[in-house]
Amino acid sequence: MSEKKPNIWDNVWTVPNILSMIRLLLIPLAVYFFYLDWPMAALGVYVFASATDLVDGYIARHYNQISPLGKLLDPLADKLMLITVLWCLGARGDTPMWVAYVVIIKELAMIVGGGFMYKKLDTVVYANWLGKGATATFTVAVILSFFHDMVAPVDTVLMYVALGVSIVAMLFYAYSNLYRGIRGKSRDQH
Repeated sequence: MSEKKPNIWDNVWTVPNILSMIRLLLIPLAVYFFYLDWPMAALGVYVFASATDLVDGYIARHYNQISPLGKLLDPLADKLMLITVLWCLGARGDTPMWVAYVVIIKELAMIVGGGFMYKKLDTVVYANWLGKGATATFTVAVILSFFHDMVAPVDTVLMYVALGVSIVAMLFYAYSNLYRGIRGKSRDQH
């Protein structure tokens, strides 16, 4: 008897999923604060969103509220917030715009790749220590970029480090998950 594949809509209304949804709703608010030229308000939104990311991960793991939707929604909310804030910081001249372009391309590749892995290979791409390290480094670099005039070039150097670590993490995810997914499928066919 085969195990039932979890439905993405199972356990939708968990605390971690609601926190991820709140993060998605905060993205336009951050843009609005940038538009009004209220960077400290935008920073507050970013820091709050980053804090909810830590809280939702803790709750999901420690209270067994991990869900199929959460595995997709959590990283999507994080990626979209990062892309949005980097774009706005680049438009203000607080971080190099090309960094935002590279991150956008990389994150879109991760979203498409993660969707492919889920759809074709029934594999969800989980964060590992390298990806978590990249996220933490980006978070610090983004926060410092709000104070670019006071801390330059520290923020820019850290942004480059975060970008490098995130690209290495993406290559590691691609290799390990494709290998694991293809290997698992070939075992199922035997």
